[in-house]
Amino acid sequence: MFNPIVRLFLILVLLFVCVGMVAAQEATPEPTPPTPVELPPDSVVTSGGQLLLLLGLAVLSGGGLLAVLYRFLESKQVLDTSEKLYQSTPPETQQFINDLVAGLHETTNRLLTYLDKITDGKPNE
Repeated sequence: MFNPIVRLFLILVLLFVCVGMVAAQEATPEPTPPTPVELPPDSVVTSGGQLLLLLGLAVLSGGGLLAVLYRFLESKQVLDTSEKLYQSTPPETQQFINDLVAGLHETTNRLLTYLDKITDGKPNE
C-alpha cells in the first residue's frame, strides 16, 4: 500500500501528535519571564569564539565517527555476521527489510539526481 519509509514517517507523526495531546492535557503553571541580564560588550566575541570552537569540535568528532563507521562497515566479519542475522529473521521481517532498503535506495537516488541537477551548471528544464 505505502512505501515503508512513508509508513515509518506516518507512525512517527502519529506518535508525536499523541504525545502532544497528552502533554497538552496537563496543567502547567504560568512561566515567569526571566530577568534580563546585561552582558558586557566583549561577550559577543566570546560567544562567537565559543561557537566556532564547538563547531570545530563537532566537525572533528563527526569526521572521526564517520571514519570509524566506514572502517567498521568494510570488515568482512561484520558483513558475514549481519547477513547471518538477516537470514535468521522470519520471512515477514526479511520482506519488510527488503522494502525498507528498496525505499532508501530509491530516495537516495532521487536525492543524488536532484543534487546533480543543481551542480551541473546547465539550465533547468
